[in-house]
Amino acid sequence: MLVVRPSRSNPARSNPARSNPARRPLAVAVTSLVATAAAAVGLSACAPSEVGEPEAAATVSVDPTATSTTEVAGVTVTQWGAGRDVVLLAGGEDAEAWAPLATSLAADGRLVVALPAAGADALADVAQALAEDTDAGTVTLAGAGRQATAVLALGAAQPDLVDAVAALSPTEAVEGAGALPTTIVVADGSESAEVADAIGMAGAASGQVQVYSVAGRRSGLDLLAGAGSGAVITYVTDRLAGVADDPLSQAPTPTDDAPVDA
Repeated sequence: MLVVRPSRSNPARSNPARSNPARRPLAVAVTSLVATAAAAVGLSACAPSEVGEPEAAATVSVDPTATSTTEVAGVTVTQWGAGRDVVLLAGGEDAEAWAPLATSLAADGRLVVALPAAGADALADVAQALAEDTDAGTVTLAGAGRQATAVLALGAAQPDLVDAVAALSPTEAVEGAGALPTTIVVADGSESAEVADAIGMAGAASGQVQVYSVAGRRSGLDLLAGAGSGAVITYVTDRLAGVADDPLSQAPTPTDDAPVDA
């Protein structure tokens, strides 16, 4: 286990997530998102010349902050971006709480889907439905609070479905968690810090677990807002993108001792 504690100015970079460049955009999301982007910024294409040269492909710019809703496996979800990699965010009562991380991931060229708080069966069904529309047949999972525990459990139970996991303040140590590339974010004054230590110790042999510890007592989706949240968002984005190569170089995180419910 590697425990990362913020200390310097550049957000961390490491290399845990598996990359699948051959994935194609998700069918359920791309049509509506491309239409929205086209209406907002327009399509640019080269017209055919008088000598009959073939028309160049149209280019579309997708706004990573733009959202749309759709239904996946009978559940209404919110989505950002478009890309060949799919990230499923689980937890929270309002998808908007995921917006800072979702926007960062979408700007990195990913399709991001936020699922409201749901049971383990619904999480698995949505993940499976999303994975079926990718060439690799896998998704990346991120969860907060109880849903952080749920995504760890799904990754442990179905490693062929999940390629990487990020957990914000997991509430329980899940048996088998840590075999996949796993990023855990906790505040060092929260109850989740002990859970993160347990998961890290259990997964130490795999070398796949990294714990990002920030000061204070915030938990869950509150780690994505307020002081120091930018470093957390950048770290998780880079971990899931597989480009974080300096895990000991972190932006400083101010102390926040205000208790926040998990």
